[in-house]
Amino acid sequence: MVHNLTKQIIPYLESFGFLQKRSTFLKAVFVVSLLISFSGFGQTVSITASTPNANEAGLLNGEYTISVAGAGLLTDLEVFLNVDASSTATSGVDHTILPVSVNIPLILGVGAETVNLEPLQDFLAEGNETVVWNITPNVGYVIDLVNSSATVTILDNDAVGINVTPTSGTTTEAGGTATFSFTLDSEPTGAVTIPITGYDT
Repeated sequence: MVHNLTKQIIPYLESFGFLQKRSTFLKAVFVVSLLISFSGFGQTVSITASTPNANEAGLLNGEYTISVAGAGLLTDLEVFLNVDASSTATSGVDHTILPVSVNIPLILGVGAETVNLEPLQDFLAEGNETVVWNITPNVGYVIDLVNSSATVTILDNDAVGINVTPTSGTTTEAGGTATFSFTLDSEPTGAVTIPITGYDT
C-alpha cells in the first residue's frame, strides 16, 4: 500500500518542482516520512485524575484528563476507554455514565481533553467509592503504561444514625400518652428495628 502511494505521490510532487534532483530511494524515504507524519503513527495516550475526588455533598465533580503526544499532523484522535471491574461505584447509580470514547483535538501532534465524573446524590451510607477508568488498547495509538488508568474517589456524605424527638403530650404514673418521632440519618437497605427502653427520673 505504501509502495503504491509512493508511486502516486512522487510524480505529483515533481510536477511542482519538488524532489526532482533526488534519487528514487531518497524520494521514497521522503514520501514515507511524510505519510507517517500525517497519519500519526506512534502517538502515545495517557490518562490522569486531574481532580481525584468527587463529592456527593454539593455534587462536586471529579475530573479525568486524557492526553496525546507525538501524533504527527493529525487533527484529532479518538481514544477508547472502559470502567474497570475493580471500581466500587456503580455506573448510572453512583455517578453518571462515562463515555466509551473521547475525541481529542490536536495541535502539532499534542492535545488533551478533560471529562467530568459527575456524582449522583443518594441517601445510602455506603462509604467512599472509587471509579477506575482505563484506556482501551487500539491500533490507533500506544498506551502510556505508567498512566494507563486513573481513579476518582466519590466521597460519601451520608452516615448511619437515629434521631428521637418528643413531639407531643406528657405522661405520668396516673396515665397519659406521649408521642415521639424517630428518624434515620440515611436510607436503610433493609428493615430497621429500634429497641426502646423506658426509665424513670
